[in-house]
Amino acid sequence: MSSWERSRRIPWSKIQQGSNEPPEKYRERLYNEMKREEEAAAIKTETETDLNKEKSIPKTTENKNGSFSSKGLLRGQKFSTPDLFRHVAFGGCIGTITGATFGCMDSLKEAYSSTILKRASTGAKMKFMMQGVSRSGFLFGAFFGSFHAVKYGIRVVADPGKYAEVIMAGMVSTAALAYKPTTRASLPYATMLIAMDTAHLFMRDM
Repeated sequence: MSSWERSRRIPWSKIQQGSNEPPEKYRERLYNEMKREEEAAAIKTETETDLNKEKSIPKTTENKNGSFSSKGLLRGQKFSTPDLFRHVAFGGCIGTITGATFGCMDSLKEAYSSTILKRASTGAKMKFMMQGVSRSGFLFGAFFGSFHAVKYGIRVVADPGKYAEVIMAGMVSTAALAYKPTTRASLPYATMLIAMDTAHLFMRDM
């Protein structure tokens, strides 16, 4: 680049009157200073761009309480092992109590309608009822506990909303019950449990 072209690039604000330096040397010094300032500004801009890129990269961090938060990677909420345990324990307790109640009613109904059980002793009837209560309580406890576990997993992954979580988790849980012929008879009661959970959510929102 010629001296004339360099002189044209120097802004008037940098030119000082009354300099004792030779004009050519003075212009050269001003041009070099201006070039160094441009390079420093370019480096600063590049550094700021890199920092912004690092901030925009999704990061998964582990908190002190054992929970993980995923920012930008997933749309869902952060995962917490204690929260998952509470959801499963709640579903298991409610499902066991409700299932035991259903099992007791079904056992009583069968005991009074069966001709064989009518002739059986009181101890045999009680044993039959306890078997029905324990079997139904375990089945519905496992069902409702897994239902709440699936619902919590959907919330962590996608968080589509309370009612969407219930629908998707209900489809998965009832499909597991319908897979085996021995548990298909419990589908109406299982659907009733899911409807109760939905009603609970609706009443809480109200």
